[in-house]
Amino acid sequence: MRATNASGMKSKNKKLILDLIRKSNMSRAELANETGLTRAALTIIVDELLANGIVEERLDYTNRVGRNPSKLYLKGDHSYFAGVDVNRTGFTFGIIDLAGNLITNLNHPRCTPEEFMVDLPKMFFEALEEHEISPQQIHSFGVTTPGPVDIEKRVILNPPSFNDWHDL
Repeated sequence: MRATNASGMKSKNKKLILDLIRKSNMSRAELANETGLTRAALTIIVDELLANGIVEERLDYTNRVGRNPSKLYLKGDHSYFAGVDVNRTGFTFGIIDLAGNLITNLNHPRCTPEEFMVDLPKMFFEALEEHEISPQQIHSFGVTTPGPVDIEKRVILNPPSFNDWHDL
C-alpha cells in the first residue's frame, strides 16, 4: 500500500464528491455524512468546484418545515465527452455533457475507412457548432472498435471480417 500526499488525497476526495453528486444531487451536509469528511474539508473542495464552474448550488424546495437545503448539481455545460463506436455495420458518434445528458447521437451507415476518416471529423465539428460547444470544452474522446487493437500505437490490428480496417 502506498501513502497518499495531501494533494493526492484532495484529488481522490474531489472525485468521490463529484461521483456522489452525479449519482444523486446532494446537499453539503449529505455529502459530509456520506463521505465522512469534515464540513471544513468538504467546504474547501465544494467551493473550488463552484469557483471552477463544475457544480452549481440550487435551493431544493420541499414541503418540509424549516429551511430548504441547497443541493449541488453538476453543470452539464462545463465539459463534454465525445465518442465513436466503429463496427462492422458503420459507426455511431455521440457527445454527452458532464451531467451525462446525451447531446448528440449520430449513426453512419456502412462506410469505408477512407470515408470514416473524412466523415467523422466533419460530423464532430458540425455537432460542436450546432450545439455551441467549443473544442476546448471536450474533455476526452473515446473510440471503440473490433479488436485486437494496439493501444500504444492506436492501430486496429486484424479483427475478423474487418479486413479493410486492418492497420488503420
